[in-house]
Amino acid sequence: MNERREFVRIIRPLEVDVRSDGDNEFRGVTHDLSMNGLLLSAGATRENGTVVRCTVYVDGRDGTARIVATGIVVRQTPEGMAIAFRGIEGLDSLEHLRQLLRLNAGTELEQVEREIAAHLGLIPR
Repeated sequence: MNERREFVRIIRPLEVDVRSDGDNEFRGVTHDLSMNGLLLSAGATRENGTVVRCTVYVDGRDGTARIVATGIVVRQTPEGMAIAFRGIEGLDSLEHLRQLLRLNAGTELEQVEREIAAHLGLIPR
């Protein structure tokens, strides 16, 4: 990793549904994912500060492994829209996130394990 970041990010394209209060749901694909949030490539965006609910399909839309989280849109980048997690919905979602990060961390596995052990920023809801 060239940049110094608070959380390890994995580059893995996963399908995501995003919904905000009163808005229609839209679909996108993750550019990257971390314990703290995700960067989403999508045809739609929401304003910074918008609270959203994300469903990340770990093993595809037809699979059963999903990460469901609430978050907030924190910025727009050329790659997409950044969403910071505010809570993970359920222990299954949290475990899917942990396992996904572990399996894709490569040389940064020790850092991911430290992030998981510290429960940085995540509270199951």
